[in-house]
Amino acid sequence: MKRYITAIGLIAAITTHAQDRSAYFNVNLGGGAHTLKYDLQNGSVKGGIGGTFNLDYSYFFNPSWGLSSGLGFYSAQAKGKLNYVSEMAAVDQDGDGYMFRTYFNDWEEKQKSVLLDIPLGIHYQRWFNGKNGILASVGLMVFIPISSSYKVTSGSLITAGYYEQWNVELRDLPQHGFSTITSRPSGSITLKPAYSAFADLGWIHKLTEQYDLYVGGYFSYGFNNLISVDKDDVYQSDGTYSSMLASSSTDKVKLFTVGLKLGVRLHAGHRKKTSEIVVPVAVDTTSYEPEFTVQPIVNIEPMSVEIVEEAKVEPEPVVSIADTVVKSQEIAKQIDLKFPLNSDVPLNDEFDNPFKELAKTLIANPTLKVRIKGHTCNIASREYNLTVGLARAEVGKAKLMEMGVPESQIILESKAFDEPLVPNTSEENRAKNRRIEMIIEQH
Repeated sequence: MKRYITAIGLIAAITTHAQDRSAYFNVNLGGGAHTLKYDLQNGSVKGGIGGTFNLDYSYFFNPSWGLSSGLGFYSAQAKGKLNYVSEMAAVDQDGDGYMFRTYFNDWEEKQKSVLLDIPLGIHYQRWFNGKNGILASVGLMVFIPISSSYKVTSGSLITAGYYEQWNVELRDLPQHGFSTITSRPSGSITLKPAYSAFADLGWIHKLTEQYDLYVGGYFSYGFNNLISVDKDDVYQSDGTYSSMLASSSTDKVKLFTVGLKLGVRLHAGHRKKTSEIVVPVAVDTTSYEPEFTVQPIVNIEPMSVEIVEEAKVEPEPVVSIADTVVKSQEIAKQIDLKFPLNSDVPLNDEFDNPFKELAKTLIANPTLKVRIKGHTCNIASREYNLTVGLARAEVGKAKLMEMGVPESQIILESKAFDEPLVPNTSEENRAKNRRIEMIIEQH
């Protein structure tokens, strides 16, 4: 006996099953408030601006969630101004003690730093229509200072010596170190690495199949102090000048950034997680004798099943399973199961009917398997639609398993928009292409 069985079903559903893995290279350029944040005793501090340039790699283990890391550069700065009189005990060349005084008048110093950043973040993305979506990131970042410096930009500094024993203050004696400082000191600063938490939130727009545009905001806040504990006065009696950041006038220095970022994402590829696909092969069933009896099934809608019994006089030629696939594609046009976009709830009330007859056939015939192909329209990228197609096939699998079909008899496959039923030239046609196709195969 020979048996040719063909069944086709059409279902459309968009879900968020974690079946597709994607990778991206990201290039970002941004800027905003990048501040070396500190409190200055007897003075005031203004935050500065800076920029950032980042290169990173992100890997999404499903359409929504992923991890990223990379390298980047940040610039940060701040500006401090002193208006006070400092005092420190000193001894002159005659052995007399006195108080070395320094008068700071609008003494302004600017600090700058360039840092290498190494982020480790968690990403969440969500597409709204295949073209636009949101991308959010949180994580930790290490900033390694590459170069840090200071420069005095304005103000005056006057030094004097106060002798309490005589109640006199000496000025304008350069030979004794009491004078008006007219130079603008500058130099380098030693900073420790910064450890920060960061968060990004932005909008992604698909430019092409390979490139996405990203526009968003970013924020980071440092946890640790970037300067050493032991510090000297800003200006000392021997003429040594220390930056405000390296002086006793500053307690803690932390890194703070907030700004806007513009970038491009390059799709680095994807890996689709699918079940094993069985290739149709030619099968000779002339000597096949079933261990059970199957009642003939005639004129089932939306499936068509044909059982042909032949006299064993002359063997028929070998029949390829591929031939039944061609027939099923012709029958597929008769099925009317439609679903709205972004929904797995059918528009008609006969959602279960195609599955009931198919489930009965599969349960009664353990040697048969059903291949469920998920199809989509051409909205969004092929990468995205591969995920959608497989998710739709999963819906058909779940429905059959609910009706008792073993998982071992079900094969899943995603075709995305590679095999449209009709051209994707209108919304009506695209709705017809959002479907699944079920094909019974003899194994």
